[in-house]
Amino acid sequence: MSFVADEPIPLDTPIFINANTIIFRSGMSDIYILDLKKGIAGSITSSKMELSKPIFTNGILSYGVYDSDGETVNLDFYVVNIQ
Repeated sequence: MSFVADEPIPLDTPIFINANTIIFRSGMSDIYILDLKKGIAGSITSSKMELSKPIFTNGILSYGVYDSDGETVNLDFYVVNIQ
């Protein structure tokens, strides 16, 4: 599995869901789920705003979405049940 970009994009917060599945953040605006056996990755976020690092506990994935126009700050939290 490879990603192509004009500039280096940091990949961080690898979270193993099970032996074949990993979730990670790409840059500051995408969270991906990757099937290691099949080599298939897909974005699980639809926002192009800044995202926090994801956290996975007891089958629950959570992350925050941050947006600011300079005067107003919007912060939303998402909770996803991963089974």
